[in-house]
Amino acid sequence: MATRAALTTLINTNLNTGTSITAVEHRQVEQAIVDSCKPYNAGYFTLGDAAPTGSTGVLSVVGASTATASALGANTSKIILVFNTATPMPSANYYVRLFVQGLGTSNQDAGISCPIFANPTTLQFEVYIRDNITQVQSIRIYFEAIPLD
Repeated sequence: MATRAALTTLINTNLNTGTSITAVEHRQVEQAIVDSCKPYNAGYFTLGDAAPTGSTGVLSVVGASTATASALGANTSKIILVFNTATPMPSANYYVRLFVQGLGTSNQDAGISCPIFANPTTLQFEVYIRDNITQVQSIRIYFEAIPLD
């Protein structure tokens, strides 16, 4: 995904006034615009319960290769999400947007802390989520990995 500065440079270079533009140069500009419109990696995984006694092992995932949950204790779960090998991030300098959807009882699903992401690499990142009320949740977490380079 091209940064705004890189995209502006490409436009100013390839679409400079008074010069002819080749089809290849025009496609470079158009493809950079298309690539900057959508995150590299987006999808979701379904986590039954955020507590350590809840969902562990391989999770249902869309938009990535795998998502695996493990218990950390103190009502906290760790999820490792691995990207598809065809769509690694360009570098480890990115952030992850996380959106949580309740699939079960609203008052139970709302009993989680805001999930955080950590330790991004070009191939994976981790999500940590805490269960504050020790009741069983049923949640789906949507993700978007957005490069900063």
